[in-house]
Amino acid sequence: MNRTTSNRSHGFALIETTFGFILAIGLVGAVWNLFGPATTTSSVMAESARLTHLRSAVLASHASSVDFAGLSVMSPVYEGYATAGSASATETAWGPLGLNPSTIRQPDDSFEVDMVSIPADACQRLVAAQQGQWTSIHIDGVAQADGDEACLAGDTHALAFIQDGGVRHGAAPLAAL
Repeated sequence: MNRTTSNRSHGFALIETTFGFILAIGLVGAVWNLFGPATTTSSVMAESARLTHLRSAVLASHASSVDFAGLSVMSPVYEGYATAGSASATETAWGPLGLNPSTIRQPDDSFEVDMVSIPADACQRLVAAQQGQWTSIHIDGVAQADGDEACLAGDTHALAFIQDGGVRHGAAPLAAL
């Protein structure tokens, strides 16, 4: 019985393992590029719907109020105009959501929805979707007359959507100019 031994090893060599890792990383990158934009689009659509619902809920919940004093992100939920987790959750797809009274003509005559850490592409889409629904939209603290050009500069942005409550019943009349 003559046995021949071979110096050849069984299993994967380092070059095959490295090639397998590179191939796996390439596939993960391809899948990310394929589904990444769809995730941003669906997040923008969901957040835009939440903003529209939140705007309506706040206006409805404060319809007979003199102003928006005491408004918080949970106010519409407590007053029965929205459900928790729909339009009033304290988080967006990108970070925290704020809801506060604001001032246009007199204290607390309007309200503001704040969003931070919005990626540039989502900022542009969200502003475009909400343009015309709000009294004013601010990108990084600057009011936008029309358009979303400020979203193009930088990686992330802070957005503020401001809604005027109009002249409220029981509010002090404005002084003549």
